[in-house]
Amino acid sequence: MWRRIRVFMFGVGLGLIVTWALVLRNRNTDEYLKWMPNERILEEIRIDSNTVLPPNFDCLLGCLDVTSLDYEQLTLEGRVNFEKSSPRETPKVYLVEHETENGILTAVYEFTGDEQHLVELYRDHPSQNCNCHAH
Repeated sequence: MWRRIRVFMFGVGLGLIVTWALVLRNRNTDEYLKWMPNERILEEIRIDSNTVLPPNFDCLLGCLDVTSLDYEQLTLEGRVNFEKSSPRETPKVYLVEHETENGILTAVYEFTGDEQHLVELYRDHPSQNCNCHAH
């Protein structure tokens, strides 16, 4: 009986070593959770070449009292609200929220093909009127 347990534990240990050597060694620890849905959506948004910002983006930042660092933090540490998002619709719409010092900053992104469009940016509630008209 003890022999079987020792052989089993040796196999488990050997499996752990092989897994570490093949999968985890020399890997960036920041990438461990990149496969999660929240991280995959934020990664797509962070790729600058694929995200289309509206022409009135700077006006929105000023009106909402949002700094570029706040927006960057939203893309880095934000949480995708899947309850308010429409990932199964065409085009896919994702609502990303991030709590800042001045309240909750929310961005609505529309995924169309290879591009992501920032459709709406607001703080705390979407009815906030900024009079920033797109050109």
